[in-house]
Amino acid sequence: MGADPYKPVAPRSYEALRDAGRRVLWPVLGTRPWARAFAAATRGPLSVPEVVARLCAAARQAGIPPLLVVGVALAETGLRGTDEQGNLGRGWFQMFVHQKPYPTSERAPTVEEAHDLDYSATEFCRAAAHRANYDPSVRRDLWRWAVETQGVARFLDNNVPYQPPNFATLLREADGLIREFG
Repeated sequence: MGADPYKPVAPRSYEALRDAGRRVLWPVLGTRPWARAFAAATRGPLSVPEVVARLCAAARQAGIPPLLVVGVALAETGLRGTDEQGNLGRGWFQMFVHQKPYPTSERAPTVEEAHDLDYSATEFCRAAAHRANYDPSVRRDLWRWAVETQGVARFLDNNVPYQPPNFATLLREADGLIREFG
């Protein structure tokens, strides 16, 4: 047996493949059939229609766009409310439980509170509304509003869902979910 003459070549980047997939799927994302399929395929502690409806209610109560809240929830846990191994964040919005998650928070939440959809959505919405009151220009840019509220602006290389093209895709998905279930 000799050495394999066909050595594997590592791709330089998966960006071209990812972008091609995004272009192919773009017309489908955000449609009602896609939203129903996403809801059927997603497994979490609550059903997707219930999660979207409760997130939209919290957003409307706080006076912020539901698209922002559902988009961030998609970016953080894919509407599953699960914890990632090795991540300090917990629950629906990956809130820190060892410190206050947002400047508007009165205290650090317990693990149970971070997993309580209504509590974590209210905390996020309060922080997002505060951010918009502090800097009204964020209302014109949902990506910037999300990144600044979640505090991930300095860590975009490590937060793939918040990179602009990925977050745009998540907003398209969130729009379809809101139209179907919100």
